[in-house]
Amino acid sequence: MLISLSTLAIGIFAVFAAILYRIVSADSSAVVSDALVRVPAAALNLPAGAHLVATALDGNRVAYTYDVDGRVLTLIVDARSGAVVGRVELGGSALPAGR
Repeated sequence: MLISLSTLAIGIFAVFAAILYRIVSADSSAVVSDALVRVPAAALNLPAGAHLVATALDGNRVAYTYDVDGRVLTLIVDARSGAVVGRVELGGSALPAGR
């Protein structure tokens, strides 16, 4: 009985030690800074009549999805510098009805 209790205590201690280690040694560089980067509309090269329909944040990248006359245009922007790093354009009406 003493062996099983000591094994349980060591296991619980190991779990708490691992959690504490993860909290203390968290990588703060993976977090996007709170600084707001303004991207001028001219830098995005948006066609006339583009309407923003969705945004998504993934780490240091922001995806802006636009509806341009029934086509879908997605721009991927670096959140730190504001530079456009990717552009995807889908033809046809890929948006659900009512948007």
